[in-house]
Amino acid sequence: MRESGVAYAPSRVAPPDAPLDPFGRRAAESSPTFASGSGTPPPPARPARSHRRARVAGRLLAVVALLAAGGAAVAATMRHAVDTGASQSRALAFALASDPLGPRSLLRPAELRRALDDAAPDVRTDERVAGLTAGPERLLLTLIGDGGARRWLRIGVSGDRHETSLPSATGDEPGVRLGELRPEPALRALARRLQQLGPAAREPTATLAITTRTSVSLGSDLAMRTATSRQLRWVLTVQGVPAADRSITVDARGRVLR
Repeated sequence: MRESGVAYAPSRVAPPDAPLDPFGRRAAESSPTFASGSGTPPPPARPARSHRRARVAGRLLAVVALLAAGGAAVAATMRHAVDTGASQSRALAFALASDPLGPRSLLRPAELRRALDDAAPDVRTDERVAGLTAGPERLLLTLIGDGGARRWLRIGVSGDRHETSLPSATGDEPGVRLGELRPEPALRALARRLQQLGPAAREPTATLAITTRTSVSLGSDLAMRTATSRQLRWVLTVQGVPAADRSITVDARGRVLR
């Protein structure tokens, strides 16, 4: 018989002792022989398109899962870094509270000089330092620019920095260039002061005080002349001691004035 141009050979019944084919069947049980003019079987059917889509979707889900896992790992690493940094900052703060002149303290001459050098790129060319306060953990600069614009620049012992805008100055506020500051003699005087006061002294600070002095003189032509000079002084303060011992003032060379 013929169906759709393909001929099927009639089946045969093999004797009981007929050999088995590779599939374990008697020769008569084998699939019918196809004939399409050339004697070759028809090509295998192509897999359904829905199966291919399912495989593609599975691969995409695997990629998304990998990306999600990678993102979670990155987030965990960042949280660990933040927690580690916070723990180190707390440990450093505790160490400086116990020893305000410890190795990382900004009241050590070399450490404060390093902090001032690090602050230099953040200070504009028109700005002057109108105030400075240094403690074991942080440095606070009061900067004033042309036109009276004022701001704070805070630098932490770990290198962090913050900027705060301030109301503009209403008058001629004195200031000095950052490169003119020489805090080392005052810091050495503060170290001597802490040694004198003993372990009860805590929370030391060094604050820059800029004063101006105006003198009036009578010239040879009987004309009045005025001259203004600027003086840099440092106020050194500590806590935990009697009020009379909490503050002294030193000049630019570290000599005690009162």
